[in-house]
Amino acid sequence: MKGLLAAGAFAIAAIAPAAVTAACFTQREWSAMEVALLDREMEVAALSCRTVAGVDFIQELNQVRARHRIREFTAVLQGYYNRSFGAQGRTRFDRFMTVSSNDFSMRSFASANFCGDMLTLFKAVSAAEPGTVTKLATDRARELQTMTGEVCTAPTAQRAPTTARTP
Repeated sequence: MKGLLAAGAFAIAAIAPAAVTAACFTQREWSAMEVALLDREMEVAALSCRTVAGVDFIQELNQVRARHRIREFTAVLQGYYNRSFGAQGRTRFDRFMTVSSNDFSMRSFASANFCGDMLTLFKAVSAAEPGTVTKLATDRARELQTMTGEVCTAPTAQRAPTTARTP
């Protein structure tokens, strides 16, 4: 099981550096990446756990997405990929989202209490006040250590980054 978890963590780490080779993230894009990963994790959990008694939250997922304006974060992240990769932006973005989903699916197999843990996470996100999802996403990304990249210090966000894990 630990091997599956390590393989899943590697999958995100393997694509995240590719996501930052062209340009560093603005703070807004970095937050959007964290929220997108949280959304991917909740979606995988909703699909994986829908047959587990007391854990089915697939119907509520869209309400949570609307409440926290997840689509807006996704659009910001898509903008990062377009800015960084031009014509390949959409393809790279889609690849990132697919690999992220696959990573979280692998994690579900490695955890004996995946559905219970995800229900707890979903309830926390669901109960959070609008505008606070970025804090939850940041905390979750740090807990999972899935983020790689660099937030730009220059206002233009055009310099080439180095790859580093979040603290």
